[in-house]
Amino acid sequence: AEFLIEAGHVRIGFLGAAVPGAVVEQRLAGFRTAMRRAGLPVDPGLILLEATYQARDGEVLTRRLLESKKPPTAIMCATDLLAAGAMRAARTLGLDVPRDVAVTGFNDFEFSEYLQPPLTTVRVPAYEMGRTATSMLISAIEDRTPPQLTAVFPTELVLRGSA
Repeated sequence: AEFLIEAGHVRIGFLGAAVPGAVVEQRLAGFRTAMRRAGLPVDPGLILLEATYQARDGEVLTRRLLESKKPPTAIMCATDLLAAGAMRAARTLGLDVPRDVAVTGFNDFEFSEYLQPPLTTVRVPAYEMGRTATSMLISAIEDRTPPQLTAVFPTELVLRGSA
């Protein structure tokens, strides 16, 4: 969100899943925090948490945002799959990504660099996350102690052509 704000966007949409869990909650909290720090209003009408992380959901929800009376100039998606759908919706409506609407994703899935335009996204260290989770689980089983429930991993903004 900070990148989009620094690029001059003030009406930013957020697409996430309706699936309860820490991942979407943390990403939405980060979005809200960045908006507030920049002194920008968080428009609840631009936050859609009705998806299942599928590209089709990103397309449907993005159409709803872009066809509204006050559409966003940028859309932050909780996953790259949602972002792929968002980009398709924009093209279907005759909009240019990123000129008319910027789109960002999260995860840096392999396909993201092959989208047109290539997707600006946030890379997470998936291998390291899986390895840490496995280590925590094995430790809990062997030691019969409650596992550490949280771990923090660094992320990296991958700048490409969609924003």
